[in-house]
Amino acid sequence: MKPKHAMWTLGAYAGLLLLASTRFSVVSWMFGRWAWTWEYFQYSCRNGWGYQYQSDYSFAVVLTYLVAFVVGIVGYVIAGKRIAGGWSFLALILCVLGSISFFIEGTHWLWEHHLSWIAICPAASIALAALAIIQLAKRTDLAAGGYAPKDGRITPA
Repeated sequence: MKPKHAMWTLGAYAGLLLLASTRFSVVSWMFGRWAWTWEYFQYSCRNGWGYQYQSDYSFAVVLTYLVAFVVGIVGYVIAGKRIAGGWSFLALILCVLGSISFFIEGTHWLWEHHLSWIAICPAASIALAALAIIQLAKRTDLAAGGYAPKDGRITPA
């Protein structure tokens, strides 16, 4: 796959993650209606019996998180080895953790259970996606012939 496909996929991932982590309040903020809130880090684990579980997330937010993390996994797999360092591995781990978290959270709409495990860090995930997009853009430019020399001279290859 081409690096541009990975860039678009990771851009969609970051956008969906921004929507979900603000619980869509960023949309109302853009139109000047309300202030936006951001859940930049969340770790929680709940399990128990004897009470009715009430999710902190709406179905739309759970679905958006789930789609975002799956798109992120696809984006990082497409990018493959084009991203330098261990950043892509860390980002892939964050995507997998988020996918598992919101898969479990999404199952509350299918059957009743009391398990909830959320392990996400949208702030780091969005920053890593931006870093990956920048690295992919630089590699795309180099593959297309690179940048012109600053002094204007063209040297033979």
